[in-house]
Amino acid sequence: LARQKDAQGVNRFTRHEIKNGLLAGIELCERLNRSFQSASNRVDQRVSATMDKDEYKTIESDMTKTAGMIGQVDHVLHEVLETVLAEAMARDVIYEIYQPLPKKVDIVEVLKSS
Repeated sequence: LARQKDAQGVNRFTRHEIKNGLLAGIELCERLNRSFQSASNRVDQRVSATMDKDEYKTIESDMTKTAGMIGQVDHVLHEVLETVLAEAMARDVIYEIYQPLPKKVDIVEVLKSS
C-alpha cells in the first residue's frame, strides 16, 4: 500500500511537471510569435523598398513558413496539454478524488458571450 501511494505521488508530480513544461512552452511560442511578427513588420518595411521582387518574395515566403511552424508547435503543445488534463480529470473521477464545485451559471449570458 505504501509503494502504491509513493507511485501515485510520483505520477502526480510527473504530471504536474509535464503540465508546467507545456504551459512554459506555450508561453514561449506566444512570445516568439509576437517577437517574430514585430521583427517581420520592421524588416518588411525596410527590405521591400531596397530588394528586387524575387528576392523579397523568397524572404517573405520563408517568414510565412517560420510563422506557420511556430503556430504548429503552439497547436501541438495545446493538444498535449489538453490530453494531460483530460487524463488527470478522468483519473480523479475514476478514483473518486474529484470534488465538483457546484456553481450557478447564467446559460443565456454564457451563450451570448461565446
